[in-house]
Amino acid sequence: MTAFVTDGDERPALAVARSLARQGVSVIVGAPGPTSLASRSRACARHVTYPSPYRHPEQFDRFLLDFVRRERVSVVVPVTEVTTYLVSRNRRVLLPHAAVAAPSFEAFDGTADKALLVDRAIAAGVPVPRTESSGRFERTSARTAAAANSTAWGAGRSCLALATRMRT
Repeated sequence: MTAFVTDGDERPALAVARSLARQGVSVIVGAPGPTSLASRSRACARHVTYPSPYRHPEQFDRFLLDFVRRERVSVVVPVTEVTTYLVSRNRRVLLPHAAVAAPSFEAFDGTADKALLVDRAIAAGVPVPRTESSGRFERTSARTAAAANSTAWGAGRSCLALATRMRT
């Protein structure tokens, strides 16, 4: 079995690679650069360089499908929100070639999209902190806009909790 782990410069990618290697899985680690944190580990059988999923998402998508087909990868393991978004979005195209360790795009987007998550919580009667948009988010609903002022978000997914001043 061969796993392809994305985002090799992230510590979680290193942890995933080590865990899979302990189970006897051959691990290929990918990153936009020629080497990465996880690729330096003995858990990594091989490193591959791919187009930046941040700057060139369409090129990353093409690379991933071609790579999975060519290398006969058994499972794709995206690590960051950006690669999980792209892998989930392309899940149906990837599944005939490899398992995907990511949810359906609908499930992922429903939790990663902060405005949609707040709207769903309100609709389900779940208590939600007072919330407002930073103004850069175009898809704020009337329910969300009516909630107002303890949590705010920027361009869709990354949340900024005003009470703690913690950015993610």
